[in-house]
This record gives sequence, structure tokens and C-alpha cells, in this order.
Amino acid sequence: MMDCGVICFLGAGIGRAGDDRAGSPRRCRVLASGAPNRRAFKKQLEDGRARLCFVGMSNCGKSFRSNQLRETLGFNMISVDEEIEEVILPELEALGYKGIEGMAQWMGFPYEDRFKKNEKKYLEIEENITASVDPEEGQSFVLDTTGSVIYMPRPVLQSLRDNFLVVHFLASDNMVSEMIENYFKMPKPVSWGDSYNQMDGEDGDKALRRLHNAQVSESLIKTSLPAVKPSNSIHAKYHVFLRRCYPELLAARRKQYEQLAHVSIPAETSLSYDVSCDELLEITAGLLSPCYKSGF
Repeated sequence: MMDCGVICFLGAGIGRAGDDRAGSPRRCRVLASGAPNRRAFKKQLEDGRARLCFVGMSNCGKSFRSNQLRETLGFNMISVDEEIEEVILPELEALGYKGIEGMAQWMGFPYEDRFKKNEKKYLEIEENITASVDPEEGQSFVLDTTGSVIYMPRPVLQSLRDNFLVVHFLASDNMVSEMIENYFKMPKPVSWGDSYNQMDGEDGDKALRRLHNAQVSESLIKTSLPAVKPSNSIHAKYHVFLRRCYPELLAARRKQYEQLAHVSIPAETSLSYDVSCDELLEITAGLLSPCYKSGF
């Protein structure tokens, strides 16, 4: 267990001057946690005892910053994505698949028969890896999670919060819009949770109309509507349903990452080459509760 200060904020998100929009650093909303206070975190960094866990969507800087911390500051590191691929690699090779594209082919799309079985297997492997992470004493550590970490069982998520400082790299609406378009140009393996659904009797026109009423931010809805020619690997019959559901999936994920994390940092910051590792850690520390004499 980490040296802990009590930072549990209930109800609405608490951040800089109450700012609750995407792009503003925020503190956690609901769950009690094992996050250190600011002074304790800085002491952990000095002593080589810091435990960081990066969460967020793909291409928001999780792997970039994890590798940077390992290479420049000597952190130990585990990439859950890489560990999963290593476990599944023999099966991929047997099918003639390789790389991220091969993993996507193996996983399939949510309307394909193999998807549920492969998604279940993927998540079980991810759970085993994530739950068994046990950083060595005496050296700081960073855990580079997958985008599907939010689908882990609650005890696994609680363990992350109890034993790591969970940092969310928060994708802006513009970044999410790019992710939506990029997914249809080059699909990646995705765990859909409950976000893919085709209603009884729903055809393409009805699906698009329902998209207007989805509980997704207006900017995401607008950017998801323009037609894009489906990839050869996406059957045209189902393309419209993916176009409706994928923005909903990303919007739901973003909320879940924020609920899991102790602090959120804009992905524009985590991806910036102008922000050094030391500066990123200083930004992280600045979002933690200060250590007051009253017990924080």
C-alpha cells in the first residue's frame, strides 16, 4: 500500500476553479483511493518508490510517457498491451496474422460470430496480467494499461486505485473525433462492452436518426455523421451501426477513465514533446491534495 493522504471528492468533479470541461486537469470524483498527497508523492519520486498507472484512450500518450519514464528516469515498466500480444502471439501466427492489424483481424467486429469468444479471451488475459502486477521494491514503476482496463472486475480496479496513482490522459472532443474517423480507416482491436447494439427492426436510416438522440456530446455526434467509405474488412451492411455505436463507446469510456483516475491531465499535455518527464510529474503532483497539518 502506498503512503496515503485522504483525497476523496464526492459528487460533482472538483478541478481547477470547478472547471469540468474536457481539457482541464481534474481530481477524482467518487471512489476513496490510495493516492498519495502531494508531499508524499514527491517523496516517493525522490526515494524511487513511486507507483504510476496511466489510463486513457489509444494514442493519448500512455505508452509514450511510460517508455520515456523508463528511459530517462529509470522507472520499471509493464505494457499490458505488449503482454497480451505475447500471450496471443502463437494463435495469431497460426492464423497468419501479425501486429496491431493482425490483432484486429483476430478479435473481429462485434457483429461477427468469433467476436464474443475472442473478446472474452482477451479480457481474461488482460485481467490476469493486470491483477498480477507486483512492482519491485526500491524502484519507481509505471503501468501502461490498455484502453479496455475499465472493463476489469471491480476488485482489480480497486487494487489499481489502492496501489497506484492512477493518471488519466484526457482526450479532447477534437481528438475523439479523429479517433472515430481513424477507426473506420484502419480498425483496431476494440472491446465494446455494452456499447454495440442493433435494435430490432433498425435499418441504416433509423440508426443514424437514433444517433442524434444518443447521450453523447453534440460535437461527437456532428463529427460522426459524415459518411465514410467502410474499410474492406467492415461489411457494408453493419457499417452504419458501427458508425452509431463507436462514438457512444468512446464517450462512455472517457467518463469511466475519469471515474477510475485520481487525476486527469489533457492529452495535449501528455503528448507534447515540449513537456519533459519531470514537468509532467510536476503537473501530476500539482493536482494532488497538499499535505495540511489537519491530516491531509
